[in-house]
Amino acid sequence: MYMKAAGQLDEMRRTRGSQNVSLATKRTTQELEAAAQMRADLCAFIVETLKSMAASAVSTASPDYVSLSFSAVQLLRDYRQQSWLSESPVTLRDIENALLFLHRTGVLSLEGGFMVSYQGMTLERVELDNKRRYRKQDYAQFSEHYRQKVQQVHIVGRYANLMLADYQAALQYVRDYFELDYQEFLNKYFAGTAADELNLGLTPSLRNRIFGQLSEKQRAIIDEQAQFVVVAAGPGSGKTRVLVHKLASLLVREDVRSEQLLMLTFSRAAATEFKRRLIELVGKAAYFVDIKTFHSYAFDILGRYGSLQEADGNRTLKVHIPAGIDTGQSVRLRGKGHPGIGGGEPGDLLLRAKVGTKPGYERKGADVYTTVNIPYTTAALGGEARVSTLYGDVSCKIKEGTQSGSKIRLRGKGIVSMKNPNVHGDQYVTVQIQVPRHLNQQARRKLMEYKQACG
Repeated sequence: MYMKAAGQLDEMRRTRGSQNVSLATKRTTQELEAAAQMRADLCAFIVETLKSMAASAVSTASPDYVSLSFSAVQLLRDYRQQSWLSESPVTLRDIENALLFLHRTGVLSLEGGFMVSYQGMTLERVELDNKRRYRKQDYAQFSEHYRQKVQQVHIVGRYANLMLADYQAALQYVRDYFELDYQEFLNKYFAGTAADELNLGLTPSLRNRIFGQLSEKQRAIIDEQAQFVVVAAGPGSGKTRVLVHKLASLLVREDVRSEQLLMLTFSRAAATEFKRRLIELVGKAAYFVDIKTFHSYAFDILGRYGSLQEADGNRTLKVHIPAGIDTGQSVRLRGKGHPGIGGGEPGDLLLRAKVGTKPGYERKGADVYTTVNIPYTTAALGGEARVSTLYGDVSCKIKEGTQSGSKIRLRGKGIVSMKNPNVHGDQYVTVQIQVPRHLNQQARRKLMEYKQACG
């Protein structure tokens, strides 16, 4: 069952009346042996790395137990640096599988960092005629696809809860998922009211939080699909509640993106109250919804399409740009914005940075990526290469037998952190081997001798 779920089995047939099972592997014996050897190498590397970390860690009350914090991404980087000439590529998934294997076998204990995931379904268009008009029954397939997609979310959620409560029950849950008929599985684990919740696009708690406290008329307004809806009611009738809950419904149930929403009100206090209520309903997703007063929205439009020179009498500002800033990040100039309403304090000016490029350098976060060209002889025999960094040239050791495309990691030669000037990213240098274009007779003769010696 595990091998089938992992994609290692091409066929698995089980007869209900007996326990006869026929299996056909997708991978050859050599491939399985290579995968097992890679798993063993990764496990040995992880254990040795964590042991070295534990040796330098502060001793705890129990000599048999040491708590360590580490990153799977950092383990991958260290392994690639150590085995940079290895022909077998190692991915982050391989590191995670090795960690889970060590956890299951009791070599170490992982606390936190687990994530439950499922394989998403995909849709492929087989009809290539763009002039064909679709009928109502054609969309039934889409409905079934999204219905099962919603069900999978609830199924995985139930598995996550079982893993926290009862590990053996979670294993039985997975076993039944693969062995039982799909409908039989649903009848066993999602009977009664749970069957109704299975087809909901929301969790029961979230649905109750958004719709549970609304009246029938309020829910009817929220469920209204018309393009324009006017709600006319007196003070204290719940207009604010309907509006906020409608926004929450658009975000979590109707899958409307936050950048498509704009909420306008007459006062700053009302905008603040709207934002607070929306945060209580949908959490951090509310921060990305624009909730503004009419005046602030008008100033946004003026700032978007006007100019600072026209608005501030051709005033030039000298701005300090912090080291390590990246494209999209902002610098706040307090008190340099538009004047406040009614003589209030001026707002702030936000300058969004757009970092230029440097030839030969590629930035990814705090890390920098470059290339270095080395002669063929240096790659074969080893030596040194001069590498340019943001902080000057450095000499890098080239190992004997270096292959083209290999990477060299220069610690601390990346971009400085905006939060901590003592922290820098790394620079990754890709080695490119220069093949000689013109050979004299002596060099050609020596290469022929090398070719014959290698067979």
